[in-house]
Amino acid sequence: MELTLPGSLSRTFFLGAICSCLLFTSCSEDDPVKSYSNYRITVDAVSPVSFTALGEIKTIAVSASKEIYWDGKPSGKKEPAKVTASVEGEQFIVESLQTEAGLQLKITARENKTEQMQRGKVILAIEDDSVTEIQTLELNQDAATIEYGAYKITFEHEQASLDYNGGVGRVAFTCQREKMINGKSKGFENHSLDGISYKATQNNDVTYSIEKGAKVGMYMLEYNLPEALTIHAVYNTFCFLDTKGEKIASFGILLAGNPNGDDSYFVSTEISGIYQE
Repeated sequence: MELTLPGSLSRTFFLGAICSCLLFTSCSEDDPVKSYSNYRITVDAVSPVSFTALGEIKTIAVSASKEIYWDGKPSGKKEPAKVTASVEGEQFIVESLQTEAGLQLKITARENKTEQMQRGKVILAIEDDSVTEIQTLELNQDAATIEYGAYKITFEHEQASLDYNGGVGRVAFTCQREKMINGKSKGFENHSLDGISYKATQNNDVTYSIEKGAKVGMYMLEYNLPEALTIHAVYNTFCFLDTKGEKIASFGILLAGNPNGDDSYFVSTEISGIYQE
């Protein structure tokens, strides 16, 4: 048996189907397209960030945002964006912690033990789909304060003895000075003798000369004594002095008395000066 709908009812179903299709199509076309633009990184520090030579730790907050666009038009609303951090420069260490507000950076500068300023940078980056936003935070660290303190002079041996014939002798010695980096002692290192004061006795017309070695802080003291003229032994001393006139080191030279000499005594004489290279 064939069922036939009345003409008016058939038309109603047909129009309803068309309206449903148009409504569905219209709703799909009206869905807005969401996108992002205007990526921005905000740092609560002024670049460059400076550190002392002694080493220092600084904490810096970083946040990032992106603006929401609908159908290519700005909405004026923003969402947080994920930002990462990396460091350039061996003198610096960066640790990062993600927080609700963004990124918290802990930047550590090791102690600078050189006379040069140390430089580095933190690279802050937003990577979102095909978009990359980069911002650089420069890092500077002061040069070390390097000073020199007390001298230390060491002779190879403390005394030499010559028979009454006299002659030429030589003794090696080293000059060192305490090195201070950022106010802390780093021990003694070989140092130039330039500017050091000296004084010496000059009995029996002894003469002295200082010869600079091939390496820094290495020297040779040469002395020349004529034949003894008296039966009495003669003793000479060569001393180096600090800036206060205190003895740093000394070397003694004993000349034996001449059994064929006279019984007179020398009037002790003294020479002094400043060694210059």
